[in-house]
Amino acid sequence: MFYSYHLKVGAYTITFISIIVLSGIVIRPPFVKTVAAYNVPLWTLPMENGSNWKPRIDKAAFEPETETLWVATRQGFFRGRPDFTQPLQKQAVPVPRSSMGTSVFESLPGQQLLIGSFSGLYIWDPLNHQPTSLLHYKGENPTGSRYKVTAAVIKNGNPIHVADYHRGLVLWQQKTAFNCPLR
Repeated sequence: MFYSYHLKVGAYTITFISIIVLSGIVIRPPFVKTVAAYNVPLWTLPMENGSNWKPRIDKAAFEPETETLWVATRQGFFRGRPDFTQPLQKQAVPVPRSSMGTSVFESLPGQQLLIGSFSGLYIWDPLNHQPTSLLHYKGENPTGSRYKVTAAVIKNGNPIHVADYHRGLVLWQQKTAFNCPLR
């Protein structure tokens, strides 16, 4: 008698725990990429009909030389006037970003932007539209895996420390050899 109940409860428990484990795996990197390309239909979201759906803002940066507000969202990068007298315009920024969003977004001297995510750390110069990767390895990383940047400490316009998802806090200047194109 107890044996049949034991089997039934065990089957339900295994099913329930399997659902929890699989959904937990999908919400963390690297498996989140499998579902990141999909969108939820707007009719499923709890909002009134006719309302404007606003993109989630990951980060924002103010560039003082041209008085420009930059906004990083999951839908891309936008720029505009900081007083919002005009709508923000979407910009084509050729910097790879992970599906987890932008984790570092800082204004640097010379109208440059420091952009980081789980896809790496880059400096983008909007004047010549060229991104510069700051991930040049000198034999330190034999596996070839890139940095998964979660934060950066910047002093006088230069990255000093970088927080990596796996490596922790890295003293940036000692770990890599690069010529940062900052002015």
